[in-house]
Amino acid sequence: MPNIEQTIILLPCYSLEDFQVSRNDDESEEILAGWCGLFHPVLLHRTQMLPRWERAYDPPLAPDQALIIIPECSEKNLPSTWLADLPADQVTVIRRFKDLPGLWQAIEQAAPGLLQGVPQDIVDDFIALGFAYLQVELMTRQLRYMSNLDEIRFRESALKAAAAAVMGKAEEAREQLQRGFDLLTESREYFYPVQAYLIDLTLTAETTLGAGLRRELESFQCVNLLTTGHLLRYMAEREPESLAVLKSVLAEGHVVTLGGEEDESVSAILPQPALLRSFRRGLNTWNEILETRPPIYGKRRFGLTPLLPGLLSHFRFEGALHFALDDGKFPVGNQSKLRWEGLDENDIDSVGRVPVDASRPATFLKLGETIGRMLDLDHAAAIIFAHWPSQVSPWYSVLKRVAQYSPVLGRFSSMTEYFRNTQYVGARVFHKPDEYRPPYLAQDVAGSSSWPISKWIRYVRQCAEADALAALAVIRGLITGVWDELSQKLCETAELGWQNADAVINERESTFDPHWPERASALRRNACDSLMALLPQSSAAFGETGVLWLNLSCVSARGYVCRQTGENCEKSSPEQLPKPATFPIPSFGYAWASSSYAVESAKQSQKLESWWRRLFGKASEKPSEEEWVIENETARLVVDKLTGGIQGIYPLPYGRNLLAQRLGMRLGSSMLDADTQDPEAEYSRMIAETIRYLPSTREEPAIQSEGRLVDRQGETIARFTQIVSAPAHLPFFRIRIQLEPRRMPDSNPWASYYACRFAWNDETATLSRSLGWSRTDTERERFESLYFNQVTGGHHTITLLCPGLPYHRMVGPRKLDTLLIVRGEEAKDFELGVGLDIRYPLHAALQLLQPPVLLSVATAPRVPQSAWWLTLDVRNVVVSSLQPVVEGHHLVGLRLALTETEGRAGPVTIQTCRTLSAAYRIDGLGEIVEPLALDGDSAHIQLGRFQTVEVELRFEAIRRE
Repeated sequence: MPNIEQTIILLPCYSLEDFQVSRNDDESEEILAGWCGLFHPVLLHRTQMLPRWERAYDPPLAPDQALIIIPECSEKNLPSTWLADLPADQVTVIRRFKDLPGLWQAIEQAAPGLLQGVPQDIVDDFIALGFAYLQVELMTRQLRYMSNLDEIRFRESALKAAAAAVMGKAEEAREQLQRGFDLLTESREYFYPVQAYLIDLTLTAETTLGAGLRRELESFQCVNLLTTGHLLRYMAEREPESLAVLKSVLAEGHVVTLGGEEDESVSAILPQPALLRSFRRGLNTWNEILETRPPIYGKRRFGLTPLLPGLLSHFRFEGALHFALDDGKFPVGNQSKLRWEGLDENDIDSVGRVPVDASRPATFLKLGETIGRMLDLDHAAAIIFAHWPSQVSPWYSVLKRVAQYSPVLGRFSSMTEYFRNTQYVGARVFHKPDEYRPPYLAQDVAGSSSWPISKWIRYVRQCAEADALAALAVIRGLITGVWDELSQKLCETAELGWQNADAVINERESTFDPHWPERASALRRNACDSLMALLPQSSAAFGETGVLWLNLSCVSARGYVCRQTGENCEKSSPEQLPKPATFPIPSFGYAWASSSYAVESAKQSQKLESWWRRLFGKASEKPSEEEWVIENETARLVVDKLTGGIQGIYPLPYGRNLLAQRLGMRLGSSMLDADTQDPEAEYSRMIAETIRYLPSTREEPAIQSEGRLVDRQGETIARFTQIVSAPAHLPFFRIRIQLEPRRMPDSNPWASYYACRFAWNDETATLSRSLGWSRTDTERERFESLYFNQVTGGHHTITLLCPGLPYHRMVGPRKLDTLLIVRGEEAKDFELGVGLDIRYPLHAALQLLQPPVLLSVATAPRVPQSAWWLTLDVRNVVVSSLQPVVEGHHLVGLRLALTETEGRAGPVTIQTCRTLSAAYRIDGLGEIVEPLALDGDSAHIQLGRFQTVEVELRFEAIRRE
């Protein structure tokens, strides 16, 4: 081997200013290895000069006594005969080495023993110096600056360090290396005097909690561990050694746990009650296992929603991670830190800088440019390195070694240090709900889920049933003041129901109990029967029969009573049936009505109709005998005799058609001709074969249509049965659909699906959707709404109820598809609702999920005939969570969550059937925030728009003689 007097690397560029740093991992690895490998102390000491780079397009013709490194990406730019013309006795060429160990091996083969004699730890420090030198050069030159590095002093420090290393003087070598790093830091700070924060973000999964995690926790003192309550439990059960290490480093302050929720749930669509439960269970798990709590909220899966800032403030988190590490879209700004404002106008410090992948060499080749651009614009610059335990690029270890010497590329910091050191930095930012786009539907279809849509139906139904059980337990306690075994069982079953619903939505079949709905239904029936004996009953015998309804929901509802309970109601047309009389049932209350009430109500209804006729003449056109019509108190619904869908919904007493509905399959754009412009050509056609009135009762007249869906060639792709009805006790029409697909949709769920399609006549109407339990406007083509959509026009409002059907797509300005079946979906039965001029859409959606319970027929009258046990004085606020406060065997108070749903701030009065001794607003940890004003059985609180708060009420002790 010839004597080496200079070292050169050929780069595929004309200058460092135009050097392309965005490369694939293989090219990045080779370039970094080639550059940093030449900073080996033996090579520096032997050549007595720093390595230099040359253009691969114009390499030196006859370099004398040179060691030349040629990355593979540079070879294609070399002149065709340059390699062949090199004098073999003067030049040593190293090619195709792939990485740093490969480079060492190639040099060793060319010059055996050349690189020996220096400890690897010292060699790694020189590699770190070369890495920092490259990044500073790229940082300054690519961002419009000339290098300000004192090249002479830097070279002297590097060469003195190399000489000391070769002679075995490790401490002296490190002192000289420190001078070199200090010079690089001065050079960088001349142009970028701002501090950069480097944040390690270690991810966890069930498969990464073993030895790799233990090494990570023990070897690095600035670990930010992103985990969940479920993974902590898994660690405690399966990896106790890792848990012991985690507790140890937590006590020493070397690690910060991030998280907050129990599981990596699909929380971006979940309502406020579910989010409260998830945070509470997660924080309880942290306290139980680690005896601490995560100060910063974050999760790996997409879970961003404008509801989060208020809830995180409620649970007293110090900050949040405003990014996700899987699919989905969310707003990203040019600042690392922001003050994230939520829908309820609460805010929280957040990190909005999207992490880089610490396992990819490409991340580290362009690190200098990334840091430079960030320092140029950012007030609290941070770069986050996300990775699984011990699964990182070797260059991440090099960066850590650089940070030990100098903050030239930034200083590693914990997430809590970052928030506390930058507490006065961060612009207040509000992002519209439409800017957050969850990826759940595409993920479920790609993952071959058997219920990508219907799992949401099961989820909302089980949550509604669990809420009803909890309300029933509390009502029993409010009546008697005693917390008995049945009430306790109701609460325990409700808790199991919420956990079961979470298992459904996250598809954890191992923890899912398919028999819970049947057990819960039987328990509720038994509890309702026992409640009959607790309700007040008149001592007088009036000889009058009636009906008793119980409302276990947080919203008011309606019951009905027929004029003649024994009458045969199976007539050919609903028009011939005597209409039942309806009456209100308060939330968390009951109502009793006699049969005579129906007679009086019918008389009042006739007077009202007569008044309308006198005022307007003919109130509304009587439907022809060829029309299929049902009516409720606000509208007339006509079924299309050709399609079997809804031909129109007409407001009463007069008005034009407002809405039409059909079933259809979106066939996919691949089925369209290239010149087809009509979007309707992409859908199947709905053809009715039979339409008939169902043999029904006067309480719910219904029309059933059966038929098929056909494609453009007339081939049957599905059969359908659709039943539209007008329940007397619900202020909307109910639509029940059964689909039997013969052709399944394609793999793209947003382009090929079966849907319930709605079309309205007003192109200027605005569309709003549910975000949790709140209503917010939307302008997106594809969006998620778990409970309802509302179309607001100039004169009327149309409410489309879809509890459990969260995925919707706009087609043009006045058509909406509610997705029913996508690829993999096994469910066939669906239920929706359509209402006209419904003021509170959430109330209607909850009534569809949990209508009032008919306790008994032909019962004795009640005194009073209507009563509530817990109520609010405003309808835009609902009780989203209800929990008992039990001491001994007595109900001594309630803990409830209140959610404002319509965007109207104002005072709220909470009234109970018991006298209150104290009332407090509390945070998510149960600590008192402020006392509330009391007035006997009432407590008063001020709520902001879309805000969720928790309140604890305490009752006066019941005197027992």
